[in-house]
This record gives sequence, C-alpha cells and structure tokens, in this order.
Amino acid sequence: NRHGIRVAPALADGAVLRIEPPLDCPESVIDDVAAALEDLADTLERGDARRLMAPLLGIDRAPDPAPARPRPPVPERRAPGVP
Repeated sequence: NRHGIRVAPALADGAVLRIEPPLDCPESVIDDVAAALEDLADTLERGDARRLMAPLLGIDRAPDPAPARPRPPVPERRAPGVP
C-alpha cells in the first residue's frame, strides 16, 4: 500500500469499489487518491506484477518503473439528461 489508501469491494455489490478515506475529506486528499489511482492504472498498463504485489510480498519498495506511454484523453461522461 504505497499510497495509504484502502480499496475494497462494496458489500452490496462486488463490482463497486469502496475507497477509504471517504469523499467528505479535504480536496488535497481527493487529489492524493486520484494520483494513487493513476499510479495503479500505469502499473496495470505495464503489467508490472512485482510493483503491484510488493506490499503483499513484504517487499519494502518496488523499484520505480520506466515512464509510461502517454494515454489518449478520456472523453467526459455525463449522466443521462445532464447537459
């Protein structure tokens, strides 16, 4: 757990992630969570199993990876009926 953020499946729906700390926290914490999720996405994209599993294997720190390729921008999604 490099970033100190807990993620678990929601009890009501295993396809939904519960993230701790909750979203009623300072914006700086939300920014930290967003950065951690970006780091996770980059790790998964590279297929870096060692970095992903390091906390579970008791490895103090996995080496920093090579920079990831830039990803194309994600189109903004809006709820139905929202302009």
